[in-house]
Amino acid sequence: MRGFALLGVLFANIPYGGDPPVAGIFDESSPFLLDLLISKKFISLFSILFGFGFYIQMSRTEKTGINFRKYFIKRMSLLFLIGTIHCFILWDGGIIMSYAFGGLFLLLIRNWSLKKLVILALIFNVFLTGIVFIGNSALEWRVYDYGLALIWPTTNSYLEYFKVNFIMAPWVNFLNDMPITLFYTFGNILIGLILEKMNFFSPPERLKKLTNRFIILGFSVGVLCS
Repeated sequence: MRGFALLGVLFANIPYGGDPPVAGIFDESSPFLLDLLISKKFISLFSILFGFGFYIQMSRTEKTGINFRKYFIKRMSLLFLIGTIHCFILWDGGIIMSYAFGGLFLLLIRNWSLKKLVILALIFNVFLTGIVFIGNSALEWRVYDYGLALIWPTTNSYLEYFKVNFIMAPWVNFLNDMPITLFYTFGNILIGLILEKMNFFSPPERLKKLTNRFIILGFSVGVLCS
């Protein structure tokens, strides 16, 4: 499932790799299909799996007597380092660092009740994400010189490429770029944690039909809302 999510993340980022090398009959329909089937779907899925994986790791380390807090802090520190290298040397996307940041916050609330976690997930997914999305789009909180991005596929100078990475990096332009990413990903991470605490992925036999109905409902409503 995680590999499937990463494949979707790859598809979601392909349109931003520069001008298409050839023209095709699907040029007009591709953006629609991207929005309908891919955009925001796989970052949501991957974030949910992150929260799910957090709970699995926590449960397993507690059974073996390992200090989960120390273990997970080391793991998230390494993830943040990998994200930093990726963001500033390879490409300016900084989503990996967002997961590391969210993972550390999970440590503080890992023993909260389901009710508190659901309320917090709603605050992050609906209220905070909504406010920042409206601010970015309607009030122009998020302002960039997008012309800089045209340098990536055309320059032959890695030094110039590195400079653009640093200028455009979301963690450099933190207030412009990171709040919506942090709020949105963490809200979905919380959903993954909640679902696993509820045994959603391994329900008892009597609840399997209800679980399948929720999956069908979520898929159909999700596609229509897109």
